[in-house]
Amino acid sequence: MNFAKAGEQSAPSSLKMDMSFGHDSGGDFSLPDYLPEIQRLLSVTPTVLPETKFLSGNVLELGGTMSYSVLYYGDDNTLACTSLVSEYNADTALPVAVENVGDIICDCDIENTTCRVTGPRSLNIKTRLKSRVMSDETVADEGTVIGIDDKKASEASAASVERLRLPVTSMTRSGGMTTGSATGEMTPPSDASKPVLCEGTMGVSYAESRDDGVLARGDIYVKCIFAESDGKSRCRKTKIPFEILIPVRNVTAGSKARAWGRVASVTVMPSGSADGSYSVSAEYDIEGESLAECETTLCCDAYSTELESENEMREAELLRPLAFGGGQLTVSSDAELKNVSPAAFLVDIAGGVGPLQVSASDGKLTVAGSVKFKAIIEGESEMTAPEFEIPVKYEIPDRSGEGVSQSELQSRVSCAVLKTEGKLYDGKISVNAELCVSYEILEKQKKRFVTAVKLGAERKADDGGTSVRVYFPQSDESLWSVCKKYHADRGRILRANNIEGDRVKKGKPIIIYR
Repeated sequence: MNFAKAGEQSAPSSLKMDMSFGHDSGGDFSLPDYLPEIQRLLSVTPTVLPETKFLSGNVLELGGTMSYSVLYYGDDNTLACTSLVSEYNADTALPVAVENVGDIICDCDIENTTCRVTGPRSLNIKTRLKSRVMSDETVADEGTVIGIDDKKASEASAASVERLRLPVTSMTRSGGMTTGSATGEMTPPSDASKPVLCEGTMGVSYAESRDDGVLARGDIYVKCIFAESDGKSRCRKTKIPFEILIPVRNVTAGSKARAWGRVASVTVMPSGSADGSYSVSAEYDIEGESLAECETTLCCDAYSTELESENEMREAELLRPLAFGGGQLTVSSDAELKNVSPAAFLVDIAGGVGPLQVSASDGKLTVAGSVKFKAIIEGESEMTAPEFEIPVKYEIPDRSGEGVSQSELQSRVSCAVLKTEGKLYDGKISVNAELCVSYEILEKQKKRFVTAVKLGAERKADDGGTSVRVYFPQSDESLWSVCKKYHADRGRILRANNIEGDRVKKGKPIIIYR
């Protein structure tokens, strides 16, 4: 226990708001006239673009943009693709009004997407989103001393207050976001190639906190399906490196950092060079977060040696970091496919990750979920897109849950499918997929602490005004409890009895100066 007077301390972070809610997005869409009519829908890849958020009283306004990449087989017996965009808004009433909110951090997961063809050029798309909204606040670590007139106590009165301060491991964090672009090249299958579908995903391999923000490095993985002169479709992939500084306020150089993002758009065009290559341009949105672990002390009890006093207490969920960062992993599996002819040709594997969950078990932290895939298969007369799933399990390296229960965890996880490869054989598909996982896993610690010490009238001695007495401690007592009982100055007791720390022995007399 730390009985030192208040000094320069780091302020711990407390959970102010943590709630999840579901909402819908999508609507009715029409294809442009220059695209062929829909004969068979193959895949719809949704992407959530950055959210806007505003909190007023107990009403949270959350909004953003949904982008859909729709791949289909047209009435001209060729592949076609289009990008559709819709806005989403979700106004949610919180149980109570939330005051003094810091930065609001939002996470949006795509839980489910359904698409129905309503006409030759018409689609109805519905997406179920799950949004999580969090915000922290700074906890006062020693409490305010208030005088008898409900104003700030005088310096002399405040000096009479003794505080019991306990060490707490907490954190401070800050985040930000920005946009960027990356360019590269791609070699098409042949000179007659015509790009149909262009998509990109982001993989962050490195994040570092600097004085002016978070520096992130990684790669943009771009895939493009080309239509060939022989009527076949073929897929090409390329990797484009990027480096960007994400502006973040109040960041400390050297603290832990992570970054994650999404590719907003990809453009593929002939470069005009003699080798027939295509130039690739990717626009992306990226978010960064910096987290610093801090050791602080929290005032959990107080009393005055001279005046009547009363403590105002509060309970808060302080946050302690368990794991923060990210990594890449490879998943592979074989899956059964129905009605696939021996002459079928695998064009591509389209994949997207559903919400991943964090669990604590046997002292380990694990991220688990599943990857949903569609195999884009070209047969002798038509194209199909059967679905299958591959389970994902990612154990946080070199960290343990330390006995933390599931209810004590607060987590944010993002995951992107970077690259897929596969082959068909005997009515089955064999798949290898590279994933990028980014995670923040925190422990919620419930702590009671003093928010204010209210001072009253001068205390009256209860023993006839004697200044010295001898006390025999009981087995369940500590030095703090003894001093508080007699409103004694702990510093004088420590010096007079040669006591170290907070330990007292049962039956061993203590000289108490009043």
